[in-house]
Amino acid sequence: MLLKLKERKYFLFCVLAAVSAAIIAAADYLLEYTGNSEQTTTFVDPFWASMSSWRFPLSLNLCAFFIPFYLLGFWAIRRRLALTHPRSAKVYFGTVSYGVIMGASFIHSVLSYFPMIYQKLTGAGQEVLAEEIINNIMTAIMPVFIVHYILSWVVPQILLFILIIRGKTHFNRWTAFLNPFIFLVFGSLCALLFPQELQFLYVGIINKGNVALFVLAAIYEYKFWQHE
Repeated sequence: MLLKLKERKYFLFCVLAAVSAAIIAAADYLLEYTGNSEQTTTFVDPFWASMSSWRFPLSLNLCAFFIPFYLLGFWAIRRRLALTHPRSAKVYFGTVSYGVIMGASFIHSVLSYFPMIYQKLTGAGQEVLAEEIINNIMTAIMPVFIVHYILSWVVPQILLFILIIRGKTHFNRWTAFLNPFIFLVFGSLCALLFPQELQFLYVGIINKGNVALFVLAAIYEYKFWQHE
């Protein structure tokens, strides 16, 4: 009975992480989706000027409040990996948790500040100043941005993909593709080839991958719980 209650707890962890990922994917849409995709040479999106101002602080707060629940989902995945690959499980959780903690809310918050800065300054006729400020800030935080992406969505997720695709975990091999890194690659291709037509698809693509990953983890926790 106690074992079943423990396994139910980890199932709920995964469900909470999946719901949080879906909410943060919505936060990505609030921040990024414009319906247009003109290419610029700076980090400034001119369509910020016509977007509703309420979107950006809401996006910021949704990410800040829900990103911590990702750790519950990643912990459940670590537990499942540890049954067959204990060392790799530690590496996976260590890198992804550090990357999420050090960068996810910070990066999303800063990106949310940019359109707010842009709207205020362009409204006062200071468009050039707005672009200079935004580009300077983005340059300053680029090391955090890069390290966060590598530690959260590249290194550990490639490790997870390799472990699963080799067929030596409790996950079926095909589930290796329900992975944030695979979603990131797919989304990047969509953005490169069809930046306007597929914007609805590639915006928030990493967090869509997280939804898939945490739902997968929840299914496996549920199956394990039911068979104990």
